[in-house]
Amino acid sequence: MRLIALVPAAWLTFACTTAEPPNRPASDPALARTETQPNPVSTTDGPEWFFAVASQTGVEHCPNGDFEWLAVQPTLGWTTTSGDAIGQLDALMDQPVLARGSAGPAPERPPLSVEPAPCPAMQMRSDWVNTPRGTRVRRTASSGAQHFHLTSVRRLDELKVEADGEQIVASFQNPLPFALTGVRLRMHYEGCYGKPGATSLESKPAALGPGELLRHEFPRTVEKGEQPRRRLHRAAALALEIGGSEGPTEDAVWVDLDVSLYQLGGLSFDCD
Repeated sequence: MRLIALVPAAWLTFACTTAEPPNRPASDPALARTETQPNPVSTTDGPEWFFAVASQTGVEHCPNGDFEWLAVQPTLGWTTTSGDAIGQLDALMDQPVLARGSAGPAPERPPLSVEPAPCPAMQMRSDWVNTPRGTRVRRTASSGAQHFHLTSVRRLDELKVEADGEQIVASFQNPLPFALTGVRLRMHYEGCYGKPGATSLESKPAALGPGELLRHEFPRTVEKGEQPRRRLHRAAALALEIGGSEGPTEDAVWVDLDVSLYQLGGLSFDCD
């Protein structure tokens, strides 16, 4: 068994009465959800598995006041990736994915053709990170993988959310051919007030054999703080956390999955 380091990453793309994270221009202005057909991961792929959100990183460049991104490259969560299946990530940006391949050193990148010009500083919360996909939220440390060589990838349709009255039903079905341990679903909430803070709720840890399901209900909104200054927070993103696995020693599992409810299930909640 190999333990797993976890990192979520998510978009704040929901209608709300409070301020949203500031965005610089993204490399894909639409930032729309892309519907894709399932593409099952082959068991003959690389020996390692990666639960993540497909995204991008790059270098900010602001020549003469114009903003652009240099050296844009795809990521699984916050981990850079390359490999034979890299083109499959284009249609899966901002979506939860299950990838196969192997972790290792990052390949050498060609030098930049220009010296990056500094960009104006933006007022941002400490966990907001500007990326070519827009502003993401970085809540914990990295997955521990320096780089991931990708052999195949598909959308993680086994992770789901749906609204049920004032509750949100979240579920995860283990898609791997071996058991996962310490599996949790964590709902992240963003504050409904100026310069918003955040909080979270989590399910109890569970062990899931192949095909087994973890299901948990979360409230749409929660209050945090002491009276009379209790403040409302709305559900914004769901994170998948996994503590370990019971697969063959070569079947390492990495996790870096924190996805917005809108990208995951089309859910968007106001602060009313």
